[in-house]
Amino acid sequence: THSAFIYTNLFRKYDYILHNINFGFGASLRTGSKEIENEFFIPNTYDDLTFNIELSQIIFSDNDKKLKHSLTLRTEDSKFNILSNQLKYYFNNNFNINNTTEYSFKNSNIDRFFIEGVYTTQPFKISSGFYYNKIDELLMKNKPYDRFLTSKFQYEFMPYNIIYSQAWFNLNSKKFENYSIGFTHKKRCINYSLEFKESTTAKLTQMGVKSVRDRGVYLKFNLYPIGGVRYNFALRGDDTYDF
Repeated sequence: THSAFIYTNLFRKYDYILHNINFGFGASLRTGSKEIENEFFIPNTYDDLTFNIELSQIIFSDNDKKLKHSLTLRTEDSKFNILSNQLKYYFNNNFNINNTTEYSFKNSNIDRFFIEGVYTTQPFKISSGFYYNKIDELLMKNKPYDRFLTSKFQYEFMPYNIIYSQAWFNLNSKKFENYSIGFTHKKRCINYSLEFKESTTAKLTQMGVKSVRDRGVYLKFNLYPIGGVRYNFALRGDDTYDF
């Protein structure tokens, strides 16, 4: 696959406002052989040639960030496919709201929507939100959308040490489908995390759609700007047929 991207970055300063605009255009050309379709694998149906058009902007007021906005348009089969809109508004240095919305031209509907409020006051960071997304047709059973309530909590103690937790509650199944608790040490060009996590995912098998629940311990290590590694030790896995 060959990709090319071109963009421009513009700034305009007013009395108390700084406005930054970015515009980009990208193209991706797939030249390799396509995968062979089988019972458990659906190949990418995109055209060999696809395009992305991106527009983003940031507004500063009195040196404080006030607004971040990006708009991305993707094509599929030589037609408009997904329009993605991301918006983050900063009320002050402590509170902001961010939203992501994806519109599908193919389905003539909003396939994904997420809104979240984030409150930060040292040493705490708390957030809560609502999320829904269109379920894959192969996994769908009566309800075409998954709807979640989300919450996150973070506490920084001593310099560079963070304890955090998060949970996703499925409003359709009335269950906590994902939750985790962890510890991160972060200092300049290095950080590492130790996390316990439980998650529930849907999988298509010979016996139909199955819900798989995994519990595990994750060890993540990053050395910037080189990269990092991630290791997962599964503690237990449960299979349930509740879809």
